[in-house]
Amino acid sequence: MTARLSLTRSWSTRSLCLVVIALSLSLGLLSGCSSFRSKPPNNPDDLYDKAKKDLDSGDYSVAIKSYEQLEARFPFSNSTRQGQLI
Repeated sequence: MTARLSLTRSWSTRSLCLVVIALSLSLGLLSGCSSFRSKPPNNPDDLYDKAKKDLDSGDYSVAIKSYEQLEARFPFSNSTRQGQLI
């Protein structure tokens, strides 16, 4: 009876360790995926350059979204004023 009880305890401890390891690995892999996303530009000049590049390449819908982001995030910058003139 004692051997059976200790076998059951060690099995549940092993199972718990495997579950913890599996969860840790999966969380580590999933958190690494977020680093592959492209981040939006942090300053108005970069956002303006991106919008201008999209406009020049003919990708008008993306350019419109970029200009709208520029105006929403940096309403008083010179780049925003320049974007409104285009």
